[in-house]
Amino acid sequence: MASQHQQRSIKPVAQPTAALLMLRAITRARLLVMGIVLTHISVAVLLISALTHPTFQPVDVGSAGDERFLAHFYEPETDGDMTYRWSDPAGRIVLHGTTGAPHVLSMRLFVPPPPTRPLTGHVQLVHGESVVANWVPTPGWHTYHVLLPAGATIGNGLEAAPLAIVTPLHRPGRGDQRDLGVALNWLHVRELAWSMPLTDPSVLRALALVWGFVMVVLLLWRADRIITSNNNGVGSLARSLLMSIVVGAALVLWARRAPAMLAWALPATPWFFGVLTVAAVGPTIARTSQSLSRLRVSPRWLGLGMLAVAQLLLWTQTAVLPGALLVVVGWLVGFALPSTTNTLTWSTEASQSLSRRAAFVMLAGLLILGAAFRFYQLANFPFGMWRDEARYGLVGLQMLQNPRSVPAFITESYVNLPALGLAPFAVAIKLFGIHVWSMRVATAVAGTLTLLPIYGIATLLSGRRAVGLLAAGLLAASSWQVMMSRLSFPAIFEPLCTLAALWFMLWSLREANDRKRTWLSLAAAVAAGACLGVAVQTYFSARLAPLTLGLFALLAGWRWHVPWRRWLMRMALLGAGALLVALPLIQYAIAHPDAFNSRVDTVFILTDALSHARAPLAELDESLGRHLLMFNAQGDMNGRHHAPGRPLLDLLSGFGLLVGCGVLWQTRRARQSQAVFAALLIGVLPSALAVDGPHAMRSISAAPWAYVVAALGWTAVWHIVSQQGLVTRQRSAWAAGALLLVLGVATFNAGLLRGMSTDPAVWQSFYPTHTQIGNYIRELADSDGPEAVSAIYVDDDLARNSVMQYLTYGLPVQTFFMDHLPQNQHLPLSARFILSGYNYQRDLPQLIQAYNLNPAPINYGPPLPGTTIPSFVIYGPRTQK
Repeated sequence: MASQHQQRSIKPVAQPTAALLMLRAITRARLLVMGIVLTHISVAVLLISALTHPTFQPVDVGSAGDERFLAHFYEPETDGDMTYRWSDPAGRIVLHGTTGAPHVLSMRLFVPPPPTRPLTGHVQLVHGESVVANWVPTPGWHTYHVLLPAGATIGNGLEAAPLAIVTPLHRPGRGDQRDLGVALNWLHVRELAWSMPLTDPSVLRALALVWGFVMVVLLLWRADRIITSNNNGVGSLARSLLMSIVVGAALVLWARRAPAMLAWALPATPWFFGVLTVAAVGPTIARTSQSLSRLRVSPRWLGLGMLAVAQLLLWTQTAVLPGALLVVVGWLVGFALPSTTNTLTWSTEASQSLSRRAAFVMLAGLLILGAAFRFYQLANFPFGMWRDEARYGLVGLQMLQNPRSVPAFITESYVNLPALGLAPFAVAIKLFGIHVWSMRVATAVAGTLTLLPIYGIATLLSGRRAVGLLAAGLLAASSWQVMMSRLSFPAIFEPLCTLAALWFMLWSLREANDRKRTWLSLAAAVAAGACLGVAVQTYFSARLAPLTLGLFALLAGWRWHVPWRRWLMRMALLGAGALLVALPLIQYAIAHPDAFNSRVDTVFILTDALSHARAPLAELDESLGRHLLMFNAQGDMNGRHHAPGRPLLDLLSGFGLLVGCGVLWQTRRARQSQAVFAALLIGVLPSALAVDGPHAMRSISAAPWAYVVAALGWTAVWHIVSQQGLVTRQRSAWAAGALLLVLGVATFNAGLLRGMSTDPAVWQSFYPTHTQIGNYIRELADSDGPEAVSAIYVDDDLARNSVMQYLTYGLPVQTFFMDHLPQNQHLPLSARFILSGYNYQRDLPQLIQAYNLNPAPINYGPPLPGTTIPSFVIYGPRTQK
């Protein structure tokens, strides 16, 4: 009975209600958010404290890592246990992590005694154009303490500025021909007492580092919620707090122990931080755009309007930074929210809204348009050849003379390219002879034929022939791709071969499930491999082509539900075809890796950063910024490649690209959207990871993909406009609109190319006088025979140029030396002296005295573009009496 009474007296424990559980979760979430905020505030305060009053460690010159602080110093040397380096004429010291306060720089230097070095020779430290330190050193090893004034170690931005070491140079002799300055054993810098203003670079550097840290934490928190599908976010907040504490403590400890290393490894990177900020806070801004619909303002229309204004600001270069910010806002407002409809369908059959016959007729018209842009005045624009073009021609002539002795990789005459990529030039010379335009025929044909695979790929990706035709039409009139097609560079062969390989591969995978086309599908896989094997032997950028094909192969096999055995069979055939074609180059790369990679290593951006003691991430960040702007604001600065400083896309194509990127972001969950964006990124990488970027030639693989994205953008604009009833959805209206768009692009780019033909920044980047002189001699030999040029005299400096060597190959041209002219030498009346238009007035008096020339010219070469200056002038001897 007692036990029953006890059981009846026990009351059940009340279970928490859903509201109470939610209240507890909200409370925990608020506490975690407060903890994260306090952690970030604490990290900011501690970082500012550590970086505004840093404690630097001495730099042991000659030990590992000293190249982070020294630029243009020779290799380390030892003297017993002591290591040191000699400075060269461009020696620099870079003091990473210093503030704007005055500093004391301590150095142990060795100065050679007289007579190797003058006793009164000064040692100077120069910041920009200002001498910040100047003293007369004592010969031998001594320690010097130099006072550096405020701001002497800071550049225009937040990075450290190099301090140039200016000192008399000497040569050790005994076979050592180095120009040596002073020897440096160690250096140390310490800050003098100084109150840091809020605008000091160290404060701004700390705030930038904290901002990047906050954005990384926020981005990881968003990713954690997506991966774990955690709607309340309490667990992800807890993990974010833990990461904030651990990473923040590591940053503060790093700043305390090694501020110079922290500044070198993690500099302020505004472009990277900007991308992180957009990725972190973009979804929040995108959600707020939904409220615009309540105000009867369509977010899509508002986004398009912002992108149109931004394109005008960027393309006209009136306000580049505001234009870039407006692009981001336009994307977030109009395209950030995922779309329920996918613009890219990876259809197994192209839409029948445009018949195959009509598409082929239109494509033929686009090929004619593309050929007209690339072949018109091919011999006269550009007005001159570049030395690399001539070197490729000389290699082509060697191939014709000794075809069996051609190596797989050419390392002679500063070429450093696969031989197969230069073979079309040999074929062109064989067919047309040695002329300025001969090799350019091959590149013009390649640039024109690139329209075919880009049409096929864009059609397969979008499922609409109209999109493929629009992409091909924009590419046909592209000033970027046209300019690359008018130069004798093998880079233009790479997009053609890579896109052809991708087209064959996609077609092979699409038809893999059709048993009636099995053999055609397998043959297409082999053809794709052969094209890929040729592509990797054209230009350096083609080394990334297998990455593009591999990405599309995975996604296409998944999207078209290709059985894995059929997929493997086609990939095996593709790989076998590529391996068979590229086998000679692969063997050479294995046997001679240094020669094979020498050019890539030379132009690699991180190699250049280390050689100048720059922070690698800062170099990459600047490259990122330049390449984000190259399509719409400022492109290649080299006049040989494009209009210097002008965007690589015209006004209309650039707007389509902006809208197309928004479409890709809106459909980012679709694999094909990811693949197109990845292909565009891979095309830009060879330029982004190299010096002198943006580089129109190294990034030429990105040009077709940029126009595919632009075609998608204009297609999206048409759908948006047609949905509002502003235009009809009929096929004829779309065709008329696309035709007007292509004609507008052609008009823009024709005007740009016409301006480039007379732009001194363009034609002066070639060898115009060398080209015209060589062309005149070649035409004279072709018309009157090689003996007719035996009495032609040119300056030896001109004759040794690669352009002259190519154009006068095998001709008995005579030379003279301006520095060693004879006295009153008599020549036959048939002798002809050809002088450069740049300096004929300067050289003529000396030649008159040396060869008794007639001061009246016999003939003039064509004038330099936009001037009345002749490209060359011809003189002959006086008439004998």
